[in-house]
Amino acid sequence: MGHFNIFRGLKLLEIGSGTVILNLNHIMARKDVTWPREFHVGNHSQITSRHFFDSGGIVRIGNLCCIGGRDSQIWTHSLLLRADGMRALEWRRLVIDDRCYIGARVTLVHCRIPSDCVVGAGAVVTKDFTVAGSGFLLAGNPARVRKLYPGQLVVAA
Repeated sequence: MGHFNIFRGLKLLEIGSGTVILNLNHIMARKDVTWPREFHVGNHSQITSRHFFDSGGIVRIGNLCCIGGRDSQIWTHSLLLRADGMRALEWRRLVIDDRCYIGARVTLVHCRIPSDCVVGAGAVVTKDFTVAGSGFLLAGNPARVRKLYPGQLVVAA
């Protein structure tokens, strides 16, 4: 565990064996809500420095993952416009499956990244990409599947 990491408002924190969290990361949730407020990281993963994790909902990072570069933002809540016209915050789940690399300045908003994927620097991911298979590059704003890795198959949605 590196220096100056801030963990605030979590109900559940799980960090797997061999996992490294470097410096100046913020892993936070609001204390005044009844949301799950969970943060899970699998075994032998790495979170480099200066990332922000909104953990009001559930953040689940798999085994052998790397949140690389710096300044990435992970969000688990959104604003919901109800039928009566009122606005309310709601929590969501964000999952990064095993063996993924997340580049610098990536924004992930309650999405799912399948196993063996790379999310390119600056990408904005806002949906579940598991329907596209696994083992590809996500890039752009909004993120799209840009490249398949050799031997991988994509199932059309």
